[in-house]
Amino acid sequence: MNHRISSIAILFVIILTTVFAYQRKQEGNPALDRLYASYEIDEVLFNEKGIPKRISGMLSDGISQTDPVEIIYAFLDDNRELFGIKNPRSEFRAYKVKEPIGDRTWYMVHLAQYINDVKVFRSVVNARINSEKILTSVSIRYFKGEIGSAVPSLSAEDLKMTAAALYDKTVEECRIGEPELVVYPHQDSLTLCWITTVSFQHESWRSFIDAHTGSEIHRENWTFGP
Repeated sequence: MNHRISSIAILFVIILTTVFAYQRKQEGNPALDRLYASYEIDEVLFNEKGIPKRISGMLSDGISQTDPVEIIYAFLDDNRELFGIKNPRSEFRAYKVKEPIGDRTWYMVHLAQYINDVKVFRSVVNARINSEKILTSVSIRYFKGEIGSAVPSLSAEDLKMTAAALYDKTVEECRIGEPELVVYPHQDSLTLCWITTVSFQHESWRSFIDAHTGSEIHRENWTFGP
């Protein structure tokens, strides 16, 4: 019993320490101050770097902008410093807009980040806009940085041999999926990367391969699906 109480007490201290650390980190943040002064904020959640990853509340006036995509662009533009974004319109592209239908009375807007016209892996903005064209929540995952050349040194054709060799196979011994060129966030840096699947016998793997050096950055077991 005493051990259990001690464990709970330690967990409570850790939670309090984390909360206070975020509070101290956000003290004197002019961009965050402007956010609270400009909108009716319900909640702000931060990532491990102290940057907002989700904001909810009344985040637009429903008057100055009525197009769902323009509404989220305007919000990102007004809060560039908060997120560290240079130019939302050039860095993000809308790839899906869900209009209200049935019981869903709100819009969902999804944007993807691009660097040098190459999509950034798993970097997204998800926005929810109500029927009155008011932005009510924004979730964002954004990566700052540069990649240099967006032209891969490793061609898509050469990639097949490279990918097969990672698994001690030849191209003929496995099935290589259609490759996708992305910018991959890796160890606080951004890498131009090919993503492809390699399948053989009863195994299937998803490989992330540096598009310049041919080295494997990451792999995922897709034998039982994504």
